[in-house]
Amino acid sequence: MASSDTIDLTYLEWDESRRESSSVWLQTGVAQGELFLAKLVNATLFRNRLGEHVSNETDQYGHAAVYIKPWMDSCLPEYGAAVREALFDYCDVSEQMEMEYWRFEEGRFTKWIKEPLSSALAAASILLDHYRTIHYTDYEVLYAVHDLDRKKVVMFLKQTDE
Repeated sequence: MASSDTIDLTYLEWDESRRESSSVWLQTGVAQGELFLAKLVNATLFRNRLGEHVSNETDQYGHAAVYIKPWMDSCLPEYGAAVREALFDYCDVSEQMEMEYWRFEEGRFTKWIKEPLSSALAAASILLDHYRTIHYTDYEVLYAVHDLDRKKVVMFLKQTDE
């Protein structure tokens, strides 16, 4: 149970064939900014399990849920295998939350830059945009993953056509 300044957040694994949640993936208490972040990313990585977000909701009592299903490369046509490879091929843990950008080049994602974040709310505000301009170049945000173990929001970008 979360304290008075946090919100109960439960990640529930979604069973599409039964059209209902099948198990609790993670239950935690989060601040408001962390809840926004959890609802804006496309997937969450926790204990080497990658879950694609299917939906989210908050009930009348203020309890929030994010419904997930196990990651499949096919959920992100053209980029799925490259996202999985990037997430599981490299591992470093941050002292504080940070945004990590990966750029799509020559059929794969390469680790590019890191940006420290002052809060989960700062990360959420970045996630609201579908495009980012970095070093005077425009990029499309293809996918975003919240890696809970590494304290990172991992953004997968592709340079837009001129």
